[in-house]
Order: sequence, then structure tokens, then C-alpha cells
Amino acid sequence: MISFTVTYNDSPLKGNDGDKITIAQIRERLIKESEDDVSLRVKRDAVAKEHVVISGRGDLHLGVLIEKMRREGFEMAVTPPEVVTQTSESGEILEPFEEVKLEIDLDHVAALVENLNNRKGILLNAEEMADGKQLLTFKVPSRGLLGFRSFVTTLTRGTGIFQSMFLEYDSWAGDVKKSSKGAIISTAKGLTTAYALNKVQDKGSLYVGINQPTYEGHVIGEHVLETNIDMNSTKAKELTNIRTAGKEDSINLTAPRALTLEDAVGLIRDDELVEVTPKHIRLRKRILEQGAR
Repeated sequence: MISFTVTYNDSPLKGNDGDKITIAQIRERLIKESEDDVSLRVKRDAVAKEHVVISGRGDLHLGVLIEKMRREGFEMAVTPPEVVTQTSESGEILEPFEEVKLEIDLDHVAALVENLNNRKGILLNAEEMADGKQLLTFKVPSRGLLGFRSFVTTLTRGTGIFQSMFLEYDSWAGDVKKSSKGAIISTAKGLTTAYALNKVQDKGSLYVGINQPTYEGHVIGEHVLETNIDMNSTKAKELTNIRTAGKEDSINLTAPRALTLEDAVGLIRDDELVEVTPKHIRLRKRILEQGAR
């Protein structure tokens, strides 16, 4: 139902974490996995020979595979997920839909229904359970569920129960509303500093903490506005006779959001890649140079 395009990691930090970094090693490992997993399809991209397209039952199915590979020492870059469509006899484009069941507290129902409406979800049934929770059943396109698990966990603080299973192929549901927030993009290579991140966090939420490696084109946070913004996250504070290094201690940074693979897949934009290494999950622009982008 869902496909990813996987290629080698070409970021400035490639090879720092893993020892399996070539496309040949990645392709060989994926083909080996497909021999044991009958739900996995692996093929070489017809246009870009250094790309491998993997298709599976959903983002969770493919995410488990990618997570397994990164723990084996692989580094790779993953494109935004796409749904595997079909064409009806009349020529209509069909996409996969899933039946989603949610057990949540009544206080969270309104926010959850609004979120699933934006994802082209249709409420099929709602009933009250014995413990006071609401059992909601939706029909949702598979692409609308990308990143939804993280949303449910955050909204319900881990108390919600989420289940989904394939329902059918049906007519294309139209554009799914994605996050309206832009990206905060690093403009320099080096280690992040508290001084620079203090200015960055004024523009939105952070994905990185202090002394973390970064590079030009690395997405280091989410902008509060819809537009992207480029910022230097490595700039150090200039020391003078008036301002001393001791004032650095007065900077209060909010804890960064540690991205999981599922988070990254839900947040990724069309012009971005997920950089996957044994130690890090990063979002980055496909074109790293600010001027070229």
C-alpha cells in the first residue's frame, strides 16, 4: 500500500555512524529481506539507478525494516512515502483505505475528529464504552495515516488505543492537508551552540540540542510560520570586555524534540529526505546549498 524510495546517504556527515553506506550494500540487504518477507517488493528505480523502491503493507511495515537496517550499521536516505495506486477498468485512480478504530477519552474526541477530517478520514461509527471512553471507527486513506500514531500518542498522552487494518481500494480522496508549518534550516556545518539555538528557538521548536553536528541544508526545527527560514545554528557568542562567556549559562533552551523514524516520515516535506544512520534520524533538504535551493 505504501512505497519508499531509498538511496545512499550523501550528506556531509555520511560515514560517521555506519559502515554500510553504498547503494550496492543497501540494495543487496533489501533483496535479501524480500526473499523472506512476501509482503515486501523491491525494485530499482527506472530513472535513477542509485535509487531502490521498496513497497509494503504500510509505513509501519517499512519503518520496521529501515529501523532494523540502521541497527545493523546501514546509512541511507529515504524519500517521502507514496501510496501504491491501482487503476479501475474505467480508468479511475484508486488508492488504499484503512479501517481505523480509536479508543480515547471524550475530552480528545473533537481534536481527533478534526485532525482525521483534514486527513480525508470519514467517521463511520461512534459509541460510548463501559469505561467512559469513546470508540470511534473511521475510513481513512493510507496516506492520511502517515504520522498519525505520533499525533494520537501526543494528544492522549499515551492513553489512546489505535488500531488499523486494510479495508479496500477506493476512489482517490483528494489532497491531504499536511502540516502548515515551515522548516528551520541550518546554514553552516559544525556543532550547534546554545547562543545560536537560543535565537533559533524564538522562531519555532527545535529538533537538535547543544553540541550536535549539523550542516547546511539540515532541518533543525519547525518554523512557527508556513514559510521556511534559514538560520545559523553554529554561531558562537563573541567575547568582549563587556560580555563574558559566563552569561552563556543564563540561556534557557527548551528540550528538543527527538525525532523517531515515524515522526520524520510524518513531518517530511516533498523537497526533503530522511537521513537514517545507526545513531541519528535527521530531516534534510534534498538540495543542501541555500543558494541552489
